[in-house]
Amino acid sequence: MNAVQQHLLSLTSAGKLVARLGVGSSNYFQDDALSDDLDSYQSIVLPTPDLGHLTEIEQITRAASMTQAGRDALSKFIIRDEYIAKLVPLVSMAEDLESLVDLHRLCNIMKSLILLNDNTIIETVVADHVILGVVGALECKLHGYYHSEDPMC
Repeated sequence: MNAVQQHLLSLTSAGKLVARLGVGSSNYFQDDALSDDLDSYQSIVLPTPDLGHLTEIEQITRAASMTQAGRDALSKFIIRDEYIAKLVPLVSMAEDLESLVDLHRLCNIMKSLILLNDNTIIETVVADHVILGVVGALECKLHGYYHSEDPMC
């Protein structure tokens, strides 16, 4: 099954990029001893959230979103590590630096996480301590940050 998934990922541009980054190695996918599935599958480990890792985080979240197993593993990691709360301060940093590229990446990452459609993630996104940061990340398409010709959003 892993060979089939790797082959499918290699057929897509995101898959080629993820394969080149080494996703699938022990740095990003690890055996999950706490799995409630009988089948052994791999869990995703995202890099430490900082502005320097946004490209990598965006690529991994996109690649993981291609399959149900990837979405489930990504959701589990996001919830377990309280990753959304760790991403929120990056919005202010990117705004302070006026880094439109980082704001676009944060927007895409937040959209990907919300589109996982996991109840716990949705509850986290609307929690009082993170909602303003999440909205800040998503509003890169507002206030002149978004341009319809721009392929980044």
